[in-house]
This record gives sequence, C-alpha cells and structure tokens, in this order.
Amino acid sequence: MMFRKINPIDIVGLKFGRWFVANLCEEKNDNGSYQYNCICDCGTSSLVSRASLSSKRSQSCGCLQRELRKQQGATHTCNPLDIVGETFGRLKVQGLNAQRGKRNQYQYLCVCDCGSFKNVERDNLVAGRTRSCGCLVTCDAINLIGKKLARWTVQDLAGKNEYGNYQYICVCDCGVQRVVERGNLISGGSQSCGCLARELTRQRYENLDYTDVVGKTFGRLTVLKIAEKYVGKNRLFVCECECGQKTLVQKAKLLNGDTKSCGCLAQERTTKYFQEYRDEFDYTSCIGLVFGRWTLVKYLDHKSSYGHCFKCRCSCGTIAESIGWYSLTKGQSRSCGCIRTEFYHSLSNQEERIMNRRQRIKFSKSEIRTKALGRDNQRCFLCDRQDQWLEIHHIDPWKTNELSRFELKNLISLCWDCHFLAHNESFHGEVDPVLTEKFKAYTAQFELAEVVNA
Repeated sequence: MMFRKINPIDIVGLKFGRWFVANLCEEKNDNGSYQYNCICDCGTSSLVSRASLSSKRSQSCGCLQRELRKQQGATHTCNPLDIVGETFGRLKVQGLNAQRGKRNQYQYLCVCDCGSFKNVERDNLVAGRTRSCGCLVTCDAINLIGKKLARWTVQDLAGKNEYGNYQYICVCDCGVQRVVERGNLISGGSQSCGCLARELTRQRYENLDYTDVVGKTFGRLTVLKIAEKYVGKNRLFVCECECGQKTLVQKAKLLNGDTKSCGCLAQERTTKYFQEYRDEFDYTSCIGLVFGRWTLVKYLDHKSSYGHCFKCRCSCGTIAESIGWYSLTKGQSRSCGCIRTEFYHSLSNQEERIMNRRQRIKFSKSEIRTKALGRDNQRCFLCDRQDQWLEIHHIDPWKTNELSRFELKNLISLCWDCHFLAHNESFHGEVDPVLTEKFKAYTAQFELAEVVNA
C-alpha cells in the first residue's frame, strides 16, 4: 500500500472557516500532527493542528460558537413560568427557583411522588433526563431481579460500582455465575459468560468452505491444497509460485491481493529499480573522490560482483588496477594494506601483538560478555532483533582504552549490521559519536540503579 507524503506547507495561505493559515510552526503537537499559526477573522491568533483544520473541528477561536449561541438565544426565548404546575415523570413543578444552574439554565423546585423535593434544570425536565428524585431508579433496579435477559438469569442486586451504576449477580445457562452491570444487561452488551460468542465463532468456522480456492491462481500463486496449519484461527493453503517455490498463505491475503508471489515479485521490482538507478548514475563524475586512503584515478568500463570498478591510487603511492564501488563506499577497502601494516608496526614488538590477540580470545569467553547479553535481554539495542548472533560493542574503542575493555558499563549488545553501523560502516574507522552518547546514556542508568540499591 502506497501512502501519499504530506507537504506541510501546502495549506499555508489558505482559509479554513474563520481561520487564516499564516505559517507553519516548527514543533509538532503531542499526537505528531503539524501545527500552524492561524489568525481568526476577529483578530485572535492561535496554534491549530493540521488535523483540526482539515476535519473542520476548529473553525474559529470560539467567536463563531458564541455568535451562534446568541442567535439561538434570541430565536428560542421562552417563558420561564410556562411549565409551573406540570408533571414530568414523578416530578411535579412547584415553582421557579431564584438561582440558575451551572449552564445558566432555569431551575425549578419539584416535588416527587415519594414526597421528596428536588431542584431540577429546565432542559433535564423537558428532555426527560430527570424523572424522579432518584427513587425511580431504585424501583427499576429491583424490578430486574428474577428476569431472564438473553442467557443471563438475574439472581440478586449486588450494589453499585465505582461509577454509581447498579450491578447484579447473574447466572448463565451454562452454570457460570458473574456480576454484570445493569447497562450491559439492558442494552445487550452482555448476553452470556462468553459461551454464546464461542458457539457462534465455532459455527462460523465450521460452515466455511475451504475448497473454493483450491486450483485457482492469484497473481503468481496457484493454490495446491489445504494445509494442516493455522495462523491464529485462519487456515493456511499450500501455494506454488511460478518460480517453483512453495509457500503457505492465508485465504484472506490471497483474495484481497496482499500476497501475489513467494516474494520473487517484490525482489524483481526492487532489483529493477536499483538497476535503473545504477544505469542512470554518472560514475565518471566520481573521479578524484577520496575513500579512506584511496583516490579514484580512472573509471573502468566493466563491473564486478562489487559493482562498477575504478582504478585507484593509495596515499602511499600504490596503484590498484580494479576496486569495486561497493567496497569503496562501504569502507571494506580503505587502503592497499598500509593501514593494517602501520597498526601492527605501532605495537612495539611481537609479544604485544600476541598479548592483544590473547585478550581478544579471553574476552570472547569471559563472564562479563555473558552479563552484558543478559542485561540487554539477548536483544540488539538498536533494532531489537533476537534472531541472530549478537556481538558485543565496546563504547570506548578497544585499541584506545585498555582499562575499560572488561567493564560492563563500556559494553552493549548489537547485531552485526548495527555493529557495522556503529563503526561508521567500517570496522577500521572511528565510532559514530552520536550513537556513542546514546550507548553511554543507556549503560549509565544501570550503574545508577546499582548505586541506589546499594
């Protein structure tokens, strides 16, 4: 499914109701929606979200609503004494109260059939929302006892819940006893303990015809037979793709077109897109670029498994006849080998090189590595993957910080791809400074927790 990318400035200068969109605000709101500085016709300015403007939930600063209320008040004037003496449910209106209600509504002193007095607003009386002093609800609550509603039989009143709604002790036809709210019983929101829904679901799946798609073709897939596997409650089908691969697909995904192949169709589209991009790219314009110690000297009109090839010159003077574009851009090749040679010569003698290797082996088998994986729940910190071999990344690099090589606060779990990313896509290069700060903030919280617990 393709989603249209929103241009945040496409509504600047437009008018929505009484709002004129002046400009885009830099920050989004809490829901992630764009905000705009808007000016109302009355001169008031305010921040309004894009969603509120496009859905017409906000059409003014509030002046439009106030004007409409004034018009309604002028056209719907009423005599406050016209309902005095009338009866609404169990309430009889005795007279007009001097004080008005919370919404500036007329209030009336009413007497209930049970003898109680109550102040009620006019709208609640006329609309029938208030029909008694409260005794009517109590009477209705008792009247449900002994009745059968769907599969529930009401046994007894169980008082009120935290919201003031009556609850009842009910017994289902299957024998299960539950406490059910009055509103759910009357509206049909609760008809059983759950056995009715289970029976209806079972009947629906038993009546499904799974053979109607066998033998049919959907995209590149031909349905061979019904599989003895389910995804949740959805049965799977064995399908054969035009490329010869077999796969398991749900019926719904076949019918609505979500799955059209074993995956080869998407792979072909991706390959075609990148091939068109590679063919259109002008590689001759890259002559003179520097990657590590390599300088591109000449573009060679042939390809290898690592992409288009270049003739390169190292800073030490060595010439390489052919190096692939992928090896250069991903940092797999950064020199003719002089970087590695300089690194080993920087160690004073053969004994230091051996010690460095031994420490690497010691770390791979150490308990501190297991502790770091356990602390991170055996997951990659960046992508949260758990389905492949995890590596331990040293936040402060191994070669520059000998003292922190075996410290837990300097270790973090990463998959191979994220480990490669943390080293700026080159294990021979410097670490990413932004990710380094992020890693340090993560490990610091565990160190702080240990101090507090101690």
